[in-house]
Amino acid sequence: MKNGQFHLILPLLIFAVLSSSCGTKSSKVKPNVLLITVDDMNFNSVGVFGAVVPGTTPNIDKLASEGMRFENAHVTIAVCQPSRGVLATGMYPHRSGIEGFFHTKKDIPTIVKILKEHHYFTGVLSKTKHSSPKENTPWDVVRTQADHMGMGRDANRYYEETKAFLKSARENKKSFYLMANANDPHRPFSNSDQEKRAYKGKDISPSSKIYTSEEIEVPAFLPDIPEVRLEMSEYYTSV
Repeated sequence: MKNGQFHLILPLLIFAVLSSSCGTKSSKVKPNVLLITVDDMNFNSVGVFGAVVPGTTPNIDKLASEGMRFENAHVTIAVCQPSRGVLATGMYPHRSGIEGFFHTKKDIPTIVKILKEHHYFTGVLSKTKHSSPKENTPWDVVRTQADHMGMGRDANRYYEETKAFLKSARENKKSFYLMANANDPHRPFSNSDQEKRAYKGKDISPSSKIYTSEEIEVPAFLPDIPEVRLEMSEYYTSV
């Protein structure tokens, strides 16, 4: 509890709507949509939303300085797959049937199906199962966390896969919808012993910045003890 507000750790959502036409000269161009999500990030871990720990999100801050910031936007539910289900269906979890870590079996509209009916090229990077409202969601491009995205931590893989996706959209002369999901700062935290155990033998990209226990702030609702400081430093390293 701080300043009368309880700070939940929830996904951060960033929309970037791009205006390129993917090769069409129509005056009624369908917008391209890039949806970037992070996983289990507290809103005030982001610089532009008041992070007290310096240097956490310089790229997000730069993007925000060039666009629009929503100050009263909240996810509907504090669980990963159901909250992504809300984005994909426009329905509350108890209406869509996505109330836990499973797909819906209901015959309901979903964003990917609707966009494909309007000739969009669609793709998802990492968090593929959690971001698919139905088991057979008809994405055009699917790139999984383990097989393609460096366990959701390799910025170079995201760059290459995004570049390839945009090239395919242009070749197909279609507007695109790309959902790019980072796995951080979800556990196991970057540079932690838990990560080393969980991803043993895997080539994991290091964080661009490693925080020490002395550099972070412990939330008021947690005890300021060495173990908590260590875990918070690992969390901010993942941020």
